[in-house]
Amino acid sequence: MAYLLWALGGWCGTPWRHWPPPPPPGDPWLVSRIAGVLGGLGGGYLAASTFASDPMPGLVCAIIGGRVVSDLVGRFSGPKGG
Repeated sequence: MAYLLWALGGWCGTPWRHWPPPPPPGDPWLVSRIAGVLGGLGGGYLAASTFASDPMPGLVCAIIGGRVVSDLVGRFSGPKGG
């Protein structure tokens, strides 16, 4: 159950893609979401292994980890140009 919460925390930590306009070509929004879930799982696992007695740091670190990883992926995989 904790892994599911960490994955959701990573998903929620990802910046929101505004709808209904479709994303521009080359927009890495979906890739950023998947990276956010992976970052959330990693952040939640690291916090849970450090603070084993309290589940709250795992969720907070999942949100932070998801945001950091999704921002890095979005920064380096976005459309290139001036």
